[in-house]
Amino acid sequence: MSTDHRDIDTPITKPQSNQNISKCRPWPVRVIAVTGSRRSTALPEVPTLAEQGIPLSTDSWYAVFAPAKTPESVQRTLRSAIAQVTASADFKKTLSDLGLEPSSLSIADFDTMRRKDVAAWSELAQLSGVAIE
Repeated sequence: MSTDHRDIDTPITKPQSNQNISKCRPWPVRVIAVTGSRRSTALPEVPTLAEQGIPLSTDSWYAVFAPAKTPESVQRTLRSAIAQVTASADFKKTLSDLGLEPSSLSIADFDTMRRKDVAAWSELAQLSGVAIE
Protein backbone atom coordinates (compact mmCIF):
# COMPACT_ATOMS: atom_id res chain seq x y z
CA MET A 1 0.00 0.00 0.00
CA SER A 2 1.36 3.38 -0.94
CA THR A 3 2.15 5.78 1.85
CA ASP A 4 3.11 8.67 -0.44
CA HIS A 5 0.23 11.00 0.46
CA ARG A 6 1.45 14.12 -1.28
CA ASP A 7 -0.04 13.73 -4.76
CA ILE A 8 -2.81 11.15 -4.50
CA ASP A 9 -6.11 10.61 -2.75
CA THR A 10 -5.70 7.68 -0.38
CA PRO A 11 -8.88 6.44 1.28
CA ILE A 12 -7.01 4.59 4.04
CA THR A 13 -3.42 3.86 4.86
CA LYS A 14 -1.30 2.95 7.84
CA PRO A 15 2.07 4.69 7.96
CA GLN A 16 4.60 2.43 9.62
CA SER A 17 7.17 4.97 10.73
CA ASN A 18 7.71 8.56 11.77
CA GLN A 19 9.26 9.17 8.36
CA ASN A 20 5.94 8.24 6.75
CA ILE A 21 3.93 10.05 9.39
CA SER A 22 5.94 13.18 8.67
CA LYS A 23 4.56 13.05 5.11
CA CYS A 24 1.12 13.64 6.65
CA ARG A 25 2.27 17.01 7.94
CA PRO A 26 1.29 19.77 7.31
CA TRP A 27 -1.87 17.72 6.91
CA PRO A 28 -2.43 17.21 3.20
CA VAL A 29 -4.38 14.19 4.47
CA ARG A 30 -6.74 13.93 7.39
CA VAL A 31 -5.48 11.41 9.92
CA ILE A 32 -8.57 10.07 11.65
CA ALA A 33 -7.18 7.36 13.92
CA VAL A 34 -4.20 5.36 15.05
CA THR A 35 -4.58 1.60 15.25
CA GLY A 36 -2.61 0.94 18.43
CA SER A 37 -4.05 0.53 21.91
CA ARG A 38 -2.53 3.91 22.89
CA ARG A 39 -2.22 7.24 21.10
CA SER A 40 0.99 7.63 19.14
CA THR A 41 3.64 9.98 20.52
CA ALA A 42 4.18 11.05 16.90
CA LEU A 43 0.49 12.05 16.55
CA PRO A 44 -0.74 12.70 20.11
CA GLU A 45 -3.77 14.66 18.91
CA VAL A 46 -5.09 11.71 16.89
CA PRO A 47 -7.38 9.32 18.80
CA THR A 48 -7.19 5.54 18.70
CA LEU A 49 -9.84 3.50 16.92
CA ALA A 50 -11.03 2.28 20.33
CA GLU A 51 -11.50 5.86 21.52
CA GLN A 52 -13.84 6.29 18.57
CA GLY A 53 -15.89 3.22 19.43
CA ILE A 54 -14.21 0.78 17.05
CA PRO A 55 -13.02 -2.22 19.11
CA LEU A 56 -9.80 -2.82 17.19
CA SER A 57 -6.15 -2.36 17.99
CA THR A 58 -3.12 -3.70 16.19
CA ASP A 59 -0.05 -3.13 18.30
CA SER A 60 3.22 -4.33 16.83
CA TRP A 61 5.71 -6.15 18.99
CA TYR A 62 9.18 -7.58 18.63
CA ALA A 63 10.69 -10.30 20.77
CA VAL A 64 13.71 -12.54 21.10
CA PHE A 65 13.02 -16.26 21.37
CA ALA A 66 15.44 -19.01 22.36
CA PRO A 67 15.10 -22.74 21.80
CA ALA A 68 12.93 -24.53 24.38
CA LYS A 69 15.81 -26.28 26.14
CA THR A 70 18.13 -23.27 26.40
CA PRO A 71 19.83 -23.44 29.82
CA GLU A 72 18.51 -20.97 32.40
CA SER A 73 21.99 -19.42 32.78
CA VAL A 74 22.05 -18.59 29.05
CA GLN A 75 18.52 -17.19 29.24
CA ARG A 76 19.54 -14.94 32.16
CA THR A 77 22.58 -13.71 30.21
CA LEU A 78 20.42 -12.94 27.17
CA ARG A 79 17.77 -11.15 29.27
CA SER A 80 20.45 -9.08 30.99
CA ALA A 81 22.15 -8.09 27.72
CA ILE A 82 18.83 -7.24 26.06
CA ALA A 83 17.71 -5.19 29.09
CA GLN A 84 20.99 -3.25 29.01
CA VAL A 85 20.66 -2.43 25.31
CA THR A 86 16.96 -1.56 25.44
CA ALA A 87 17.51 0.77 28.42
CA SER A 88 20.08 2.84 26.53
CA ALA A 89 19.19 6.34 25.31
CA ASP A 90 20.63 5.57 21.85
CA PHE A 91 18.40 2.53 21.41
CA LYS A 92 15.30 4.44 22.55
CA LYS A 93 16.10 7.31 20.17
CA THR A 94 16.62 4.91 17.26
CA LEU A 95 13.25 3.31 17.92
CA SER A 96 11.56 6.68 18.29
CA ASP A 97 13.07 7.83 14.97
CA LEU A 98 11.48 4.75 13.39
CA GLY A 99 8.10 5.55 14.91
CA LEU A 100 8.33 2.77 17.48
CA GLU A 101 7.59 3.16 21.17
CA PRO A 102 9.64 0.82 23.35
CA SER A 103 8.07 -1.02 26.25
CA SER A 104 8.90 -4.08 28.26
CA LEU A 105 6.79 -6.90 29.65
CA SER A 106 7.48 -9.70 32.08
CA ILE A 107 7.86 -13.12 30.48
CA ALA A 108 4.41 -14.15 31.77
CA ASP A 109 2.72 -10.95 30.52
CA PHE A 110 4.40 -11.25 27.14
CA ASP A 111 3.31 -14.88 26.82
CA THR A 112 -0.28 -13.90 27.61
CA MET A 113 -0.20 -11.11 25.01
CA ARG A 114 1.46 -13.34 22.40
CA ARG A 115 -1.09 -16.11 22.86
CA LYS A 116 -3.96 -13.61 22.62
CA ASP A 117 -2.52 -12.11 19.42
CA VAL A 118 -1.92 -15.52 17.82
CA ALA A 119 -5.49 -16.57 18.63
CA ALA A 120 -7.00 -13.34 17.27
CA TRP A 121 -4.97 -13.34 14.03
CA SER A 122 -5.54 -17.09 13.56
CA GLU A 123 -9.28 -16.55 13.83
CA LEU A 124 -9.13 -13.69 11.33
CA ALA A 125 -7.08 -15.78 8.90
CA GLN A 126 -9.54 -18.65 9.22
CA LEU A 127 -12.57 -16.38 8.72
CA SER A 128 -10.96 -14.79 5.65
CA GLY A 129 -10.36 -18.17 4.02
CA VAL A 130 -6.70 -17.38 3.41
CA ALA A 131 -4.62 -20.46 2.65
CA ILE A 132 -0.88 -21.02 2.95
CA GLU A 133 0.54 -22.31 -0.31
